Amino acid sequence: MGNFKENNYEKIVELFKLFGEQERDYSIFYANDYPIPYKGLTIYPVQVDLYMYFHSLVECLLLPHMTSGDINAISMSYFDYLVYLAKEKESPQYISQLFYLLQIVLRIPGKDEKGNLNIDIIPDGKKSILRIFNETYNSQDFDRIRKIICDQNALEMPDEETHPDIVKAIKEVEEYKRKQANVKMCSFEDQINIVVAKSSYRRDECIKMTIRSFTRLLERVDKIMHYEIYTLLSPNLTKEGQKNITHYMAAEKTRKERYEENRTEQNEINKKLQV
Repeated sequence: MGNFKENNYEKIVELFKLFGEQERDYSIFYANDYPIPYKGLTIYPVQVDLYMYFHSLVECLLLPHMTSGDINAISMSYFDYLVYLAKEKESPQYISQLFYLLQIVLRIPGKDEKGNLNIDIIPDGKKSILRIFNETYNSQDFDRIRKIICDQNALEMPDEETHPDIVKAIKEVEEYKRKQANVKMCSFEDQINIVVAKSSYRRDECIKMTIRSFTRLLERVDKIMHYEIYTLLSPNLTKEGQKNITHYMAAEKTRKERYEENRTEQNEINKKLQV
């Protein structure tokens, strides 16, 4: 960060410290691609050049542990669930993913000069806690860290509140819509090329962006393109079709709104299949 941005960042951090460690709105950090301080840690947003490596590790943050079907998991925190998978289910890969992922977002090496681990899981009574350098973090801390990393890098955490059958049905509708549209998502490299082709950004500038900023830019480019196409076609659309044209400045739909929309479409699909 330049001096001006560093000064602004320091002011924002000082303001946040005044409010203690309660739940807080990190949107100003996200919007400016600022790293987020949390109990002695500095959590950085990941840049586009590490997109593929980062996404090869994020599974450790996105496991649907409350709806996994494992009755033992229901009473566990997410962090305890990862430890449980490693010890009881012979699935240590998630802990390995977590260690490498933390090295990326904290920008720290895996070991110190003497070869000691900078990140580790250590016993704390009957449970385990996360150690980073000389500080320890419990399961509640990990929940906060996990959410920050997901929000900071445009990752949608699993929906553990909606009934699994409803989530499954909604996903089936989304899959059906994709098949009907006959569209296969292009590679991430081509997504970069799209932004370069449809904006004033150069390729090297896109690669230096954070994943979150790039993802949101790509989504807005897509919305602008669709809006322009639908606006040109609007004279040939029905009044209902014209009403459904969404302006590219419209707010993103929440998960609940997307569910309601897909549920309505599912009902319409079922009616058609019954005819």
